Amino acid sequence: MKIRKFEADTLREAMEQARRELGDNAVILNTREVRPLPGARGAGRPRVELVAAVDTGPAVLTGPEPSPARPSPAERGPEPSDAVAAEVAALREALVSLVGEGVLAAHTKAAPGPERRLRDAGVEAALAAQIARSLPECSSPEEAAAQWECLFSCAPLPLPESGTAVWALTGPTGAGKTSCAARLAAACRFREKRSVALVSCDGARIGAAEQLERIASTMGIPFELCLDASSLGGALDRFASEDIVLVDTPGGSPADAEYLRGLRSLLGDGRICSVLVLPANLSRESRRVALEAFGAVDPRRVILTKLDEAGSNIPLLAICQEIPAAVSFLSEGQALAGGLVPADARSLALRVMEDLMS
Repeated sequence: MKIRKFEADTLREAMEQARRELGDNAVILNTREVRPLPGARGAGRPRVELVAAVDTGPAVLTGPEPSPARPSPAERGPEPSDAVAAEVAALREALVSLVGEGVLAAHTKAAPGPERRLRDAGVEAALAAQIARSLPECSSPEEAAAQWECLFSCAPLPLPESGTAVWALTGPTGAGKTSCAARLAAACRFREKRSVALVSCDGARIGAAEQLERIASTMGIPFELCLDASSLGGALDRFASEDIVLVDTPGGSPADAEYLRGLRSLLGDGRICSVLVLPANLSRESRRVALEAFGAVDPRRVILTKLDEAGSNIPLLAICQEIPAAVSFLSEGQALAGGLVPADARSLALRVMEDLMS
C-alpha cells in the first residue's frame, strides 16, 4: 500500500495531485483545512491537506485456474477438516471438565479486531478499514507507524519573526492548563534559555494564581494576575522585552455561553496566539463539544494532556483527525519536570500501532 499526503489551495487541486501521482484507483483517507505558519508564503490563507492511498499489491487474476478432478469421497477418505474439528471438540470437552463451561466462555470470548477498535475510538469507517487491512503486512508496530505517521500533524508552538510570543492556554476545566503553563515556562527558561513571563487570568479557581505565582518566583521569572482584557493588554505591554509570555486562562464548561464570550473578549488582543489544552481521556461526545466550543477562540496549536489516564492510545488517531490545529506537546503525569514532551508524528503513530497490534 502506498500512502501520500498532498497540500493545495483547494480540495479539487489536492485531488488532482493525488490522481496524477497515485492514479485513478487512489482512495482518499482524510481531508482537513490547514493554515501556513506565520511568515510563510500565503500565511493567513487556509489550504487543504489530503491524505490518499493506493493498493500496490499483486494484481488479481482475471479468471480461476482450472482445478484438477477431485477424487470421490471413498477415494479421499476422511476430510482433514473433520479430523481437526473432532480433535478441537475433544480438547474443549477436556477443558470444560477441568474449569467449567462458564470460566471457559469468559476466557475464550473473542476480542474485537483492529478495525472495530479503531471505529469504537471514533476513527472514520473507511480509514479504520484501510489501516486494519494494512496491519498484517507489517512486521512490527514501528513499520506500521512509519506507514501511517502521515495521519498525524505536529508542529512546535509558533514564534513571531520579531517581538514577543504570547501563548494563551485555553481549554475546559481540569484540562491541565496551569500545569502546562508551568511546564512550558520551565522548558523555555531552562532548556531553551529564553526569557519568560507568566500571566494568570484565572480568578475563579481557588489557589490557581497563587500556585503559578509561587512557581514563577521559584524560577525567577516575572508574574502578573490579570482578570480582564484591559489589564492583560497592559501586562503584555510591560512584558514586551520578554521572549515568551505564557497566559493561563480560566477553565469553564464548553456549554457555558457567557464563559465563552468572556474568553473571546479576554483573548481579543491580536498579539495572542491561542493554544488548546485538550485531555486525551475525554469521551467522544465530550471531545466533540469541547472542540466546537473552543474553536471559537481560533486555536493555532494543541497540547494533549492526561495521556496516562486515557486507558488506550488508539483514540489519539481520532483526536488528531478532529482537532483544528497541529499538536505541539504531549503532557502526562503530575511531576513538573519531565511531564511535557514535544509531539512528533512518528511517536504518536507508534503509540496507536503498539496498542492495535498488541
